[in-house]
Formats: sequence, C-alpha cells, structure tokens
Amino acid sequence: MPLSDVTPVLKEALEKQLIGTPTVLNDDGTTSPPPMALFIDVNTFKENFENCKKAFGDGFLHAMAIKANPVSSCIKMAIAAGIGIECASIAEVMHALRCGCPEEHVVFDSPVKTRPEIDYALSHNVHINIDNLQELTIIAEAYAKVKDTTKTVVGVRVNPVVGSGSMAIFSTCTSTSKFGVTLLDDSVRDSFISKVVETPCVTCLHIHVGSMGCKLGLMAEGVQKTVQLALDINKRAGFDQIQVLDIGGGLPANVDSEEATPTFEDYAKTLGDLVPEMFPGKGPFKRVITEFGQGFNCKSGWIASRVEYDKQVGEGIHLPLIHAGADILMRTCYLSGMPKHQKRMYVYNSTGDVKEDDVCLQDIGGPLCFSGDIVAKGRTLPRAVRGDIVVLRDCGANSISIFSRHCSRLAPPVYGYQVVDGQARLTVFKESECIDDILHFFGGATNWGTPSRS
Repeated sequence: MPLSDVTPVLKEALEKQLIGTPTVLNDDGTTSPPPMALFIDVNTFKENFENCKKAFGDGFLHAMAIKANPVSSCIKMAIAAGIGIECASIAEVMHALRCGCPEEHVVFDSPVKTRPEIDYALSHNVHINIDNLQELTIIAEAYAKVKDTTKTVVGVRVNPVVGSGSMAIFSTCTSTSKFGVTLLDDSVRDSFISKVVETPCVTCLHIHVGSMGCKLGLMAEGVQKTVQLALDINKRAGFDQIQVLDIGGGLPANVDSEEATPTFEDYAKTLGDLVPEMFPGKGPFKRVITEFGQGFNCKSGWIASRVEYDKQVGEGIHLPLIHAGADILMRTCYLSGMPKHQKRMYVYNSTGDVKEDDVCLQDIGGPLCFSGDIVAKGRTLPRAVRGDIVVLRDCGANSISIFSRHCSRLAPPVYGYQVVDGQARLTVFKESECIDDILHFFGGATNWGTPSRS
C-alpha cells in the first residue's frame, strides 16, 4: 500500500466527517465525528489473496486466521476470493458460517474445544484440528457416532520441537509450548504414530511453528518434520491414512517499510526447496491447508487518530495524546521492547496534509488511564499538536480483533477504501461502538438516559 494513498483517503474521510474533531456527544455515547478510525485498503487486501494462491499453486486451501481481523466485511471478501476461514473459537466458527463460508472451508483450531463444540463442528462438517491426546480420545468417540453422516476432516496438531524464533512469546514449537502433541523424543514419536494408526478418523496432521519472529527456514523445518511424520504414519498403517496437511500460518510481516517481505512466493519457494513432497501431486497429500493472518492483513490497514492534547514532559520531550493506545494497539504498548510490534507513524495536519517540518523528539501517549499506555517512545517526528492527525501503519492485523475493554473505550469505526484515479472511495465496514455495546458487555442496562433520583 503506497504512502501516497493515505493522503486522499484521509482528506476524504475528514471532508465527509468520518473522522475529525468531535463537535457533538450523541445520546448513544459516540461522538460526531469520531476521533479515530481503522482504514482497510481493499485492493491490497484482495491482492494478498491472489498473490498467495499464485505462489502455492493448486491443491491448497488458504484459510485466513480471523483472530487477526474478524471484521465481517473482510471475512466476506476473503470468502468471495475462495479463501477459507481458520477459527480459534466456536464463536469464530459460527461467525465464518454466518458470513457464508462453505462448511468444508472452515478450520476449527481451538485448544480447549468442549464436547458440545466438537459435536457442533462435526454436525456442520468443518475441519477440526485436535490439540492433544485427551482431545483425540474425545473426538474419536464423538466421530464414531456420526461417521456415516459427517464430512469433517480430523487432524492432529503436532509439535516437532524445532525451536524458538526471535520472539519466544509467539513461538509454538519449543519443548514447553502449550500447543499440540509435543514429540520430545523417538519413543514419544513412535507411541504417537501407533495412536494415530489406531484412530482411523485422523487423516490430517497440523503444524504451526510460530506467529511472528520465525524465519522461513525454521518454519519450513517444522513442515519437513511433520511431512516425514505423516509418511511414517502411512507406512505403518499400510496405506495413505494421512492425506491432508495443515502447515499453519506464521508468515512474518515487515513493519520497517512499505515493502511486503517476506512474500508468499518466498515462503512457497523455501518449502519447495526443502520439502517438495508436501505439495499436492508430489506426495501423499490431496489437500494442503495454510492459515495466514498477519500475511493477509497486516499491510492492508492503518489507524488514524486525532491529537487531542499535547504537552512537554521530561527534558525536551514533546508528548501528544491520541485516541489510539493499548486498547487497539495492545501488543505495541505491552510489548514495547519488541521492534516487530512497533508502528511506523506519520503526522498530518487537520486538513489531511502530511507535516514534514518542526521535527522533534516525541513520546506518543494513548487514551487509557495507566502509565504504560505509550504507543511510541523517543520518536523523531514532525511536532504533533492539538487537532493534528497521527497515522499508524501496518495495523490491519491484531488491532480491532484484540480491542481492550479497559477504561470502557468505544471501539472505533472501520472503513474500507479504494483509490481510483487519485480519488478515494470509502465504505463503512463497521460502525463505531456505542454505550449500549459497552453496557451489554458488562451486564448493564441497554437503554441510555438519565437515571431516576427517586
């Protein structure tokens, strides 16, 4: 998404009062216009799907991890492009189905599926990936009751222990990871093979090395070990029991520039060089599933927020206060020591023109009432003052999806846009939350008004 696209979009949003300086507090708790919004570049979003499909070729189901971006309009665009939906909860499964995703394109990966959730998934023919051996027993029992009617593919997530990437908190193939069946040694591996062979409903293996900070070589090594495990299972079974492979997601996103690296093509080539038999037609797998979240979403979104106030702190540090903080940029604030979660920022004036002069050292503060709500520390930027707009890039993933209820802030609106011949066209993807949404969440009244004093 070129930076040049931001200016016409921001100007159009300001002119249409989709974002700006609030002048009215509405009865529902919203302000007009809202001081912050998330913007989704529709063209970039759709291009990511096509780039992925082209890179990997035929025989793949690419499922978008909607924990990264559960905005319904985005889910529907993914479905329209032939993309499946990877779900980390039963609510995400229901969301995907209600958005029109074909049942066989829904992948259910929660590590804590309850028995009723398992039964629901089986009755709706969605793909299930088992997390552990206890769950394997439960699902085998449930599957046996519906084996003649369900079309569900059952997989097991394995952890071949290939090690951690640069961010341990997002690495899932260490010896102490909470995910999957951990194959610590040959004895455990051999026992697992026997268990799978004894459980014929299992026809898929699932691997996911990590979600950020993992190099392509490490990710491919995890896939290679999983493919070899599948081949060994099939050899012991005497037939191709494992016919589906789910290689997870984890494609890291470059947040240092506009360039989208590594690419889907880079990852596909790395896999092709190291483990060509994973590709349909070159081994036992009739279908291969991917589960990209960051890769599909990160570069397609950005947040714009009004600077509500600005002040001086410390020794010559300018501190603007904006409406985007640890509520919508949780990882940026709570993981401030991890560069991969920090956002590139640009300062615009109140009419949407980028500012370039009066550069100074700044900390950017968010709206929440705790001292860790700092979006950026020690940044050299054009001085952001009251009424300006701060734009934060690479916010399409894990922003609105992990919005925090701390301080009861209203989640902002989400707008989709396309720029055609320099003219921005915006669509409301999601309205701003209102006070009733907050009160409903906390179990309060759903009607807004002055409480009785009687």
